[in-house]
This record gives sequence, C-alpha cells and structure tokens, in this order.
Amino acid sequence: FEMSTENYEVIKENFELNNLPTSNVINKAVWSGEQKLEAEMEDSSTNTVGEGERIDSISLDEFFQKKDHPDIVKIDVEGAEYQVLNGMTELIKKSKPKIFLEIHSEEMIVEQGGTREEVLQLLEKNGYEEKFSQKRGSETLKIFE
Repeated sequence: FEMSTENYEVIKENFELNNLPTSNVINKAVWSGEQKLEAEMEDSSTNTVGEGERIDSISLDEFFQKKDHPDIVKIDVEGAEYQVLNGMTELIKKSKPKIFLEIHSEEMIVEQGGTREEVLQLLEKNGYEEKFSQKRGSETLKIFE
C-alpha cells in the first residue's frame, strides 16, 4: 500500500522493470476503514493524514475479506498505528499474524487519533506479546507475536 500518488508511480515502475505484477501495488492509505482522507505529502518518505491531497483509504479487514491472510504485517504509518490496528481486528482474530510495528512519537499518534498506550493495549487485548524492541530516535521498532 502506498498513499502517495508520486511514490505509487515510482513503485509501480520498479515492479514493471523487474517483471513483477503491478496488481500487488495499491494506491491507498491503510486506515480503520474505507473513506476519503486528506494527506500531507511532505516528502517521499514522510506522508501523514492531515490537510492536503485527498486520498482513498481501506482497512486491512476490508482488503483481506476474500484473500488469503498474511503471516506477517509490517506497519510503518507515521503515527496512524492505532487507526491501522483498529482496521485489522478481524484479521487479528482470524489469523493472528506477526506484527512488525514502528511506533512513532506520542505527538504523531495523537494527531492521528490515538495514543501509544492505546496501541499497546489493543495488541495486548488480542493476545500479543512483545518479542523485540529497538528504539531509534523518537520511533521504536517492535515485533509482536
């Protein structure tokens, strides 16, 4: 998933150059549900929900309704961790994938409608245990099983 149209086009081009199916590249934001969001496209690596470009979103529950469920989900969403996790509760209940999660600063998560505590509580409530943690600046990479 890539919410930036510019980044999406670059990814799609790279897939084509490497003879990979471009149907695996989806130009949507992952969120708690399907809706229109406004996104700030700061640069090619930092895009957040806020004022700016209108984009489509989808939840992982919606996306995986009629598809095979993944064994691993990697989440790096610039503060929208709580929204993404709220949109994958059915996926968690049905298949409990490993989750590689980059948790951003409290300020970024609050801007997107959650808190670090709510993120961790949601995972704990669904039977996840932290297996790995590495802090990098204001971000922390965590692995949950």
